[in-house]
Amino acid sequence: MQNYRCRTGEIDLIMQDGDELVFVEVKYRSKSQHGSAIEFFHASKKRKFESAAMHYMQEKGFNPSIIPHRIDLVGIEGNGQKQQNINWLKSV
Repeated sequence: MQNYRCRTGEIDLIMQDGDELVFVEVKYRSKSQHGSAIEFFHASKKRKFESAAMHYMQEKGFNPSIIPHRIDLVGIEGNGQKQQNINWLKSV
């Protein structure tokens, strides 16, 4: 599933890894002079993302204390004409 939106935020990707539900935030930066893509997933953004993930689970009838789940962060740096650097961090 892609781009789940609710009043508390947005989730870029929702995936499954084995029996675990994975909520993925994707950050892209063409230039790193103001920080890396991963650095833009700061505390307030993470809180909003967690809230959106819990909203999704409630909407689907999933109990967060029973259904294993995690939040991953994908940071992509570089522009389309140069080699891109992709960092996938699990369980942020």
